[in-house]
Amino acid sequence: MDLRLLARFNRAFAVLVFIGSLVTALPVEAHHGKDFMLTSTDDMPLQGHIYPLVSEDDTFDPADSSRSNELTPGILFAIGPNSSLEPHLHFERNGGLHYGYGATAVEIRHRIGFIGSSEWRLAGSLEFERPKADVSNVEARVILVRQFTRSLLAANLVIGRDVSGPAPMRYGVIVGALRPVGPTDNVGVEVRASFPLADGVEILPGIYHVFGGPPGRASLKVGWGLFTSRATTGGTFHTAFIYRL
Repeated sequence: MDLRLLARFNRAFAVLVFIGSLVTALPVEAHHGKDFMLTSTDDMPLQGHIYPLVSEDDTFDPADSSRSNELTPGILFAIGPNSSLEPHLHFERNGGLHYGYGATAVEIRHRIGFIGSSEWRLAGSLEFERPKADVSNVEARVILVRQFTRSLLAANLVIGRDVSGPAPMRYGVIVGALRPVGPTDNVGVEVRASFPLADGVEILPGIYHVFGGPPGRASLKVGWGLFTSRATTGGTFHTAFIYRL
């Protein structure tokens, strides 16, 4: 086995052990239909409310000191007790001073409920994205969530493909765990991996804050991570802000 690939496996295994250790804290409250930065859950926004949101996703490549940024504003709202809709835009900046329009997208998410008599809950989402200068694509997620006594754990199976042409399917997994450290603050870690793993693995520790205490009207999430693939290894930065109207 390639030594670099083995190192990626070792890092991913260490993070999964850390995620397991997070399942030993205080109960976690869901906030505004968005618990994590990368990982989807079955938490739904309150009906009758609109949630403006914005996220920033940055990557840094130390090999050539390049930096890319993606800004994603949108709105989130319920379309029933078990479904939500999130139209949003993508703006990109690659080394320049200004952001340029990248894509328009919409995501629908549906909560199914408990799986049989288990404590695991099931949900799903489907996102359609129309880029400015590329073919449209769709991404589906199978979402598994479990509320342990002292933590929240979620896992996503991600499947995507381009709409036109015989493009191959893309597969990946995302796993996230949250641990509260106070009435308004949680810490957590998320792991995002593509298949094959050489296409990229990202490890993202994060801090999640609710303004005004639970349930709160706004939340801020910030994370600094590491991305590694066959082509590069570099840092990542993610932040998201959500407000309930």
